[in-house]
Amino acid sequence: MIKLKLNTALSYRSMISCAILTITVSAVQAEPNLAESRKGIAPTMNQWVLAKPQDKSRAAVLSTQDLKDPQKLLAFLKTSPDAIDPSRMSPFIAIEVGKTLLYGGEVSKAVQLLNAAKTKWPQDLSILQSWAQALIKSGQPSYVRTGIESWQANQPGQSLDSYTQYLHALSIYLEGPQDPRHLSQASSMIDQLLSADPNYIGPDGINAARLRSFKAELLSRLSQQQ
Repeated sequence: MIKLKLNTALSYRSMISCAILTITVSAVQAEPNLAESRKGIAPTMNQWVLAKPQDKSRAAVLSTQDLKDPQKLLAFLKTSPDAIDPSRMSPFIAIEVGKTLLYGGEVSKAVQLLNAAKTKWPQDLSILQSWAQALIKSGQPSYVRTGIESWQANQPGQSLDSYTQYLHALSIYLEGPQDPRHLSQASSMIDQLLSADPNYIGPDGINAARLRSFKAELLSRLSQQQ
């Protein structure tokens, strides 16, 4: 019994570590080019005019470098609390702000922004991924599962990319880490991902070797439930 509890505790810490790696990465993705605009991703912007400033004589502006600085962004949001509004952003800016908010520990603000962004751009896969990261970070994996499945159902003929498949599998696992059905389904999804993309490397740094370890962890937990 003591050994089983110890193994379960270690497994739980492994799961948390894997989840944290997924959503707390500080690296910023490369800025998109104009060709990506057809995917719903806006081109690079030198400045971000956010919201109505408290001082009407001046515009509320953040540079792209400030945008990626959690301290400067959070300080700006304190003076312009209505700035978390995707109607004032492009999808790319919404993703960058959401990422910075998560990195700065403002999870609820990131969820607020990305929920609204997902509503505004329901077909944008990058928005979906950022939204999924925020929801996982906030401890709401069941919404991630249903959100990804709903997105897929509304995009006939368009399959999920490898990273979204990983987020889907992770959300299913986190939704029921002690449930054999969830463990089995998540393991099967990781297996399918690796079969299609054996050299997988995700934007969060998770690679194929880590996914194989994750799958082994799932199978180990599943065997303990039987």
